[in-house]
Amino acid sequence: MPAPQLQMAMKTNTANTHINETTAAGHGEKLSRRAEAAIAGLLSYPTISEAAQSAGISKTTLWRWLQRDDFRQRLKTAQETVFETALNTLQGSIIDAVNCLHRNLTCKSASVQVQAARNLVEYALKTHELLDLRARVAELETRLAAREKAERDLQSLEQRKGEVQQ
Repeated sequence: MPAPQLQMAMKTNTANTHINETTAAGHGEKLSRRAEAAIAGLLSYPTISEAAQSAGISKTTLWRWLQRDDFRQRLKTAQETVFETALNTLQGSIIDAVNCLHRNLTCKSASVQVQAARNLVEYALKTHELLDLRARVAELETRLAAREKAERDLQSLEQRKGEVQQ
């Protein structure tokens, strides 16, 4: 059974979406509930067989759904929500973890002090690197969006120029 946080995340992310199956016309809501259950199963169980069984569908049906872009997008959104929920839970514990490491900087065991110091430095460096990468990616995304807009504008101008010449 999915954890309560997973169930809440699934309800939040799939409430406004709907998978249409042409072979199941008129049964959209039933399919939507099953698709939601299949996504929850995929997030909760290690195999497709177990996920399908938990959703009350065949392995073949789940495999077919996994070939669909709309289903995969819903699954990806649910995975991201579960991951974000886990990160939020971790964030709540980070201060306690850092305080624990900080306390161990002054404990009686030299090896514990060294390990705590090493961990703090390593985490600080990784955090700095990730923040730098985030900023660089944001800059690249901004530049890419500007370039794509310029290309669309140029294409539009060339198209208008071609219409005027005719």
